Amino acid sequence: MKLIYWLVPVFVLLCCVGCSGAKTDYEGKWVDTYSDTTLEISGNKLVIGFGEWKDTYKFKVKKDDGSIRLSNVNGDGSFDMMSELTVLEDGSLLAYQMILDADVSPYRFVREEDKEKEMKIQDLSQDLPKEIQSKELNYFCLSFDYDVGYGLEESWPYGDYHWTIEKLEDGTFDMCFQVYQDSYMAVNYHETVAEDYVLGLAEILEECGAIAHNGYHMENNKSVKAYSLVANYVSGEYISIGAKGAPAEECVFDLSALLDYAETLDIHYEE
Repeated sequence: MKLIYWLVPVFVLLCCVGCSGAKTDYEGKWVDTYSDTTLEISGNKLVIGFGEWKDTYKFKVKKDDGSIRLSNVNGDGSFDMMSELTVLEDGSLLAYQMILDADVSPYRFVREEDKEKEMKIQDLSQDLPKEIQSKELNYFCLSFDYDVGYGLEESWPYGDYHWTIEKLEDGTFDMCFQVYQDSYMAVNYHETVAEDYVLGLAEILEECGAIAHNGYHMENNKSVKAYSLVANYVSGEYISIGAKGAPAEECVFDLSALLDYAETLDIHYEE
């Protein structure tokens, strides 16, 4: 089996960088909001834990080309299955999990005492119109992460879904429907579609409840599961819906109705 290494972001909310070996603002225990993985930092010692498994490393602070990184004192700087950690401008620390070909999820570490706050659902909704007069779309974009749920037919593969339709300058409509699965594209449809098809999609957007939930946007940091729907009309009216984390475990509109409509075209799986 071909081995493919994936790089998956690991977000760690940390503060300032201190001197290696001395007490720094990194001190303390950090927990992943997506799993049971933990980090414990004391001086220049980093302990990565998962369940009963723990491994200990020593790190050094590297400053070059305007970046600041925490790097393993041994080898290439990575912590075995985790890359070195880069301090971002907002004070967070970014790393990458390096794993053999598999379904993996990013980590996001926060201080243990801040986890409850991270789990709090934020209501970022806007008060947008719940009726759309126009039926003429000039842009449509639906994206979501699918593993389980959403009431989809079993024929739809797991993966990251991206479906766009855009009206071009010549008046034609360009449609792209793709599903990314690990190291390959499971579905890849890219064709010009008829205006009647786009008018039909506008009808489905009303029937599936998307317009009725226009402006909905809820999120927390329980997971990276997310969905987003944006539709722009010739009239200037638009739909904007999004969810991330726990709120994205269920979709507020009928996602299966939209995919059933997409399937009326010759969307095919990549061989």
